[in-house]
Amino acid sequence: MLVPGKGRTAQARLWAYLVDDRASGAANPALAWYRLTPDRSGVHPQSELRSFTGLLQADGYAGYEKPYEGSRIQEVACWAHFRRKIFECHQTSPTPLTTDLLTRIAGLYRIEEDVPGQPPDIRRRHRQEQAMPPIDALRGAIDDALRRLSPKSAMAKALAYGRKRLDAPTRYIDDGIAEIDNNIAERAIPRHRDRSQELAVRRIEGRGRTRRRDLLRHRDREAQRGRAAGLYRRCHREDRLRLDRLPLGRAHAVELDSTDYTRQHGGMTDQIARIRITLEDMKPAVWRRVELPATNSLKTLHLAIQACMLFENYHLFRFDIGDAAYGSRFDDDDFMIRTRDAAHMRIGKLVERGITSFTYIYDFGDDWRHRIEIEEIIPANPGIDYPRFVDGERRAPPEDVGGTPGFEEFLNAMVKPRHPERASMVQWYGGVFNPTDISPDEINARMAKLAKRRAQGKAAYADAKSRDS
Repeated sequence: MLVPGKGRTAQARLWAYLVDDRASGAANPALAWYRLTPDRSGVHPQSELRSFTGLLQADGYAGYEKPYEGSRIQEVACWAHFRRKIFECHQTSPTPLTTDLLTRIAGLYRIEEDVPGQPPDIRRRHRQEQAMPPIDALRGAIDDALRRLSPKSAMAKALAYGRKRLDAPTRYIDDGIAEIDNNIAERAIPRHRDRSQELAVRRIEGRGRTRRRDLLRHRDREAQRGRAAGLYRRCHREDRLRLDRLPLGRAHAVELDSTDYTRQHGGMTDQIARIRITLEDMKPAVWRRVELPATNSLKTLHLAIQACMLFENYHLFRFDIGDAAYGSRFDDDDFMIRTRDAAHMRIGKLVERGITSFTYIYDFGDDWRHRIEIEEIIPANPGIDYPRFVDGERRAPPEDVGGTPGFEEFLNAMVKPRHPERASMVQWYGGVFNPTDISPDEINARMAKLAKRRAQGKAAYADAKSRDS
């Protein structure tokens, strides 16, 4: 957005407030209202919704907790958001448990296919009869899994996160107007380079200062996009490029950067890139140093950043390198920038081109920008498994905390025992946040898993090569 009197622009946030009750038989057209703000602070939804009464569907961003206090606004959470953490575990390490849980959630979506456009009372009765038993069974399956899994495992953390929030996603059962997720809000977001938070608002009773001319008609072509494309849209378009759509040997070579594959195509097969990752706009600095084979791709670098920052890989990412952008490739004419596949650009190729510094962006809502610096290229140590964590300082912000402003509010609440928001922040985070503890053991464990996957990828490629010869 333009900075008045400065002759320059500054990064802003676009919020979408949407009402669309056509799925429950309403004849009124879908309407969306957009607001641009200079940051992602929770005060914005709190201000805009101060006179709102009804059902609100949004993601797990902590800035929405305040509007849910009291009885004026009822949270109806999103099943796509609930599914996301389970899907990430399944994508990394598929198990019978992850397959079973994803199948159960998919069944809930199939139940919804029977009632589009039906009146609210019919939708409510259908859901209570058809969806409530599977949800009860899903709750039991999660509880049983939590008793069996190690509390420190990624799957246990994902299930615990969803289990303690499970009441909110199930509220759509008892209201025929509510939807199973808030993907209609995602589809209403104009295709800008950086997206912001999105809200789905139902039963607007008192819009305050909202005027009719402020509400924009929801574009028909967006509203009519198929459910299949939106089921996991926010988490995101990687689904279109999953490894299970590629032959096994080839998949591992693309994802995990087989050294044998690289030897055929040139590159620094025995060289290691030492890389410093610094989270921008943070004082004191939050940084990590890692070492990866120069033959690794930007996709593997993304996974290494997720591991050493203790992020959960729930959101979109992008590397900005000069005029090029690399992330999860998708072709969409609505986007203002072409995003190339990060798996197809290798670190060594960047070094050969003289590129040793660029930007990594994670979560286009919180907008965590990292400065990536390739400090040096060193010989590989045969006794070390790569990628590996070297050192770092300060703990990275938790997921969905609300960007830099939200993180500052979060830290302020954590360090002051009498802060009015401290109890809710501790409950949301799951404990007390220690900004100086980077949890090196957990980082090393995550990096070890990444190194193991790389080794398995090399073995799979070698096996596929031997079968072809």
